[in-house]
Amino acid sequence: MRVAAANVPGEYEAAKPPLLVRLLFEDDPLLDLAAMPEASALTAAPATLDSALAAEGVRACVDLSAPLSCYVRNSAGRRYCAGVNTVTLGGEFPPGSFVWDARGFAVPAPELLALLLGRALSAGRLLMVLSELCGLYALGAAGMAAVPPLTTCEKIGAYACELAALRRGLGQRMPRGTPAVLGILPHVTEWAASPAEAAIALLLSLPADVGGFGLPTASLNQKIAVMGSEYICDLAWNDGACLLEYQGETHKQRWRCMADRRKHNALRGDGRVLLEAGRDDLMAFAGMNQLAGVLADVLGAHLPPATKEVLQRRIDLRSEVLECFSPKI
Repeated sequence: MRVAAANVPGEYEAAKPPLLVRLLFEDDPLLDLAAMPEASALTAAPATLDSALAAEGVRACVDLSAPLSCYVRNSAGRRYCAGVNTVTLGGEFPPGSFVWDARGFAVPAPELLALLLGRALSAGRLLMVLSELCGLYALGAAGMAAVPPLTTCEKIGAYACELAALRRGLGQRMPRGTPAVLGILPHVTEWAASPAEAAIALLLSLPADVGGFGLPTASLNQKIAVMGSEYICDLAWNDGACLLEYQGETHKQRWRCMADRRKHNALRGDGRVLLEAGRDDLMAFAGMNQLAGVLADVLGAHLPPATKEVLQRRIDLRSEVLECFSPKI
């Protein structure tokens, strides 16, 4: 959120595009990244919880809806602090595993954070949080903001390999939950510009045995060149031959409607199949079933038989994936 605030066009930069447009269209958007966390030399969690510092962290994180998690090296270092959940995080970590945030707190780097989330979140919630870490948006108390990706699936996988090599040499186990993260990592969406885009991509492409429709994986926010112009499309298959656009609440603004109409006319005029979905489709079980059926026909794919077990897995996955949504998304 701080990065988003630092990159809002200033009084004398009215012509500068919004941050999301710059991230999507510009190869080098020249962002102000001073608010990004800085790498630290820490290679382990602290031995003991600093209660005063933890209390300061609780006051600083006023938008938290759950206790603040603070890590210590072993259970002997636990201390009571109101609003804090003390978590044991033993063993050694590679340099760069912890970073200093803008408030001066040491926090896990995105790649380590991704591994640690595996022991705290169910599959659907984990996929959505990892997609946010690898996406172009951040959710907070103030809503949603456009931000550059904090990490990528490739970086998370490379960090896990580095940590595994270090732990093997020291005879230490990997953090609990790591296998769950590595198993789910190939299904994480990257480059999503909103949680809605991430959710639709996940629900459509995840295998049927975990609650998805099992359709081919889409590319998110791919550039499509048409008649000398470039367009960004939310989801694309087959090099842009089939496209899906999510029309969220912001697309109801008059200027967005006009821009979308011109964009869609150009894409359809170029011979591409363009499907559209809105919040009503995403939030309705029948709406997603209908969308998946149409998309399967266009792609020449086959949906798995809608057995009782398959339908129950879809219901369970939807409840987890859609948990983060607000009326404005």
